[in-house]
Amino acid sequence: SAMNRIDFYNHNTEIRSLTNDTDITFRTTTGDSTSELMRLDGSASSVKIPDSVNLQVGNDSDLLISHSGTNSTITQNTGNLITSAYGGDLIFQTQHTNGTDIIFNTKYSSTTTEIMRIDGSTSRIGIGTTTPQHKLDVDGTIRSSHNIISNANEEVVGVIVDVDKSGCSGYALSLIHISEPTRPY
Repeated sequence: SAMNRIDFYNHNTEIRSLTNDTDITFRTTTGDSTSELMRLDGSASSVKIPDSVNLQVGNDSDLLISHSGTNSTITQNTGNLITSAYGGDLIFQTQHTNGTDIIFNTKYSSTTTEIMRIDGSTSRIGIGTTTPQHKLDVDGTIRSSHNIISNANEEVVGVIVDVDKSGCSGYALSLIHISEPTRPY
């Protein structure tokens, strides 16, 4: 069987090797209180960081990774946070039996605004709405530089069409089976 091990080197010279159940634990002590900061787990060949301890990368915490026991946060404090998938797909996935949502927020100053939601329980996408009622539900104006095509045999209700003719030598607009919108009064 393969042996799990963690090796420590100093200028290409091995200074310590941990095998099987051997752990190295980094702790901090203040007065009579000792707190674990990080554990190098020899049995799992992994690094474990306890809840509520932040992992800081860079001189000024340029990248901060934290976990509170419930929520995990990755914060990029300088520059861009770039996620790349070379040679494969970039997958955003939640794993929960109740269909967890994927939410895209922006934050300016102290104001957080939800921009888009993918509803995990209904497989619907909402832009400008937190409760999408259709496969794609947009609360706001939609602009398309190309055709919007529907293969469904449904009515188009309450259509407002603004045709921008600038830069076009010709244009056409075809609407089939348009009905009056229902008025609330």
